[in-house]
Amino acid sequence: MTVGLVDVARRVSNMSVRVAVPDMVSGLTEDIRKPSYAVGVGLLEYSKKQGNLSSAASEVSFDVLAPFKMLGRVPAKLKEIVKSVLP
Repeated sequence: MTVGLVDVARRVSNMSVRVAVPDMVSGLTEDIRKPSYAVGVGLLEYSKKQGNLSSAASEVSFDVLAPFKMLGRVPAKLKEIVKSVLP
């Protein structure tokens, strides 16, 4: 997914670029330790260090199953759509 991304980013930004992965993140699955999550995790870490998060928000939990939970609503939504179309 990141093949060639560094070269493109260097050319576009004229800056030093690297692909990073989140580290020192506990309580999360291995999926969160991918480059695609680096910015999000980094922003949370930065905000926490700056003191911009309340104590309750500093314990961030990621619901990895959230997309699958949304699938449970699909049958009800389809039923609603069919009812609205049919007389």
